[in-house]
Amino acid sequence: MVCPRSLPAAPEARTRSRPESVWTSSRKSRFARLCERLASVRALKASSSFRSHHLRHLDWARGAVRSRWSVPAQCDGELARRLAPASGMSETTCDSAACLCPSAQPEMAGSLLFGVVTGSVDRPRVAYLAEPQPVTDELLAMSGPVRPTEVFRFAAPCAMSQCRHFDGVNCRLAQRTVQLLPISVERLPPCRLRPNCRWWRQEGRAACLRCPQVVTENYRPSAAEREASGL
Repeated sequence: MVCPRSLPAAPEARTRSRPESVWTSSRKSRFARLCERLASVRALKASSSFRSHHLRHLDWARGAVRSRWSVPAQCDGELARRLAPASGMSETTCDSAACLCPSAQPEMAGSLLFGVVTGSVDRPRVAYLAEPQPVTDELLAMSGPVRPTEVFRFAAPCAMSQCRHFDGVNCRLAQRTVQLLPISVERLPPCRLRPNCRWWRQEGRAACLRCPQVVTENYRPSAAEREASGL
């Protein structure tokens, strides 16, 4: 008679549960350490030494980037006339397919690089490219060691209702720019976007005369610039 083999008894499960109070205390401790680290990083970034170091890099990067591109210093009258669209154009002819936003982000679909930020950190000015360039990884890498939006201006098809600045008819960012910022140049800049630019079609010459002072990332904005940005 064959007896079936008996299976070994299952070992008692070892429980490593810890009291809830211990887990809660541990989580709180880790969270507190994380908060301390974040606070120290914020303090470092807010320190004058960190900001001056970053701004020195920014000044160097803007100079280096501009040297790689052909940017006309001023726009003569003939070029301004050639770049100006027909007088009958207005925001009513501007749709998402044809109208370009001159304050776009590089990751937006169809984005173009059309300007290089020059000047100083305190007084940045945009120099416009002779020909806008499609955004590529190689082009964005040229901004190192700073972010592309610190040294470049980008345009992209207007997002219209998907943009927080759009009120259903007009771009409020363009409106605030014209209403709050002073004129920064006396003549129309040599901007190749102008025939399809929403700001031009909506606000006309007034927007173009203020556009060169608009920088995507401005570390020392004036009160008017901060209000115009809607931040």
